[in-house]
Order: sequence, then structure tokens, then C-alpha cells
Amino acid sequence: MSAKFCSKCGTALIDSSIFCSKCGASVTQGDTEFKGSFSKKDPTEWWYIVPIFFGFIGGLIMYFMVKEDNKKMANEGLVIGIVLSFIGLIVLSIFGFMLIPRL
Repeated sequence: MSAKFCSKCGTALIDSSIFCSKCGASVTQGDTEFKGSFSKKDPTEWWYIVPIFFGFIGGLIMYFMVKEDNKKMANEGLVIGIVLSFIGLIVLSIFGFMLIPRL
């Protein structure tokens, strides 16, 4: 006997289920096998804050956390982290020389 799955979210069901215990969807007689048709949730736009505040390291964190769900967003986060790190280094080098006491 094959396992029964919700066609909306993919949760395993008890054979006598009428409704899915996770999403509440109605279970019909045709829901005997999960076809993998439920939608995958995309990562939120809030991930862009990580590379903005943490630069290159934040870009790496975002890349590895998001790459399975949204490869394009992961690459963008990595690029943002790299670019902001270079901008920070340039600004630091310019203003750093101004802070050095002159004799």
C-alpha cells in the first residue's frame, strides 16, 4: 500500500484523513501519491540587509543560506557584499590618511 500525501503541501496523511493536518486542504480520493506540485517558498527580500551591514562576510552568509531557493538572489547578495566591502576600504583609506597626525 502506498503512502498518502497532501496534494497542496506534501505532508504525509493518515489513510482515513479527510483534511490535511498541516494546511487544512481537503483530501480527495486521488491524493494517494505526492507529485511534488506544491510551491516552494522564495526567500524574503530581508536577506539583502545581511550583506549591507556585514559586507563580504554577510554576502557569503546570504549566498549559502539562499542559494538552494533562489540562485539569482544569492549571487546578488554576494556581489553587494563584495562591492560594499571595497567601498568601505576606499573610504577608510581616504579618511584614514586624514586622521594620521602630521609632524
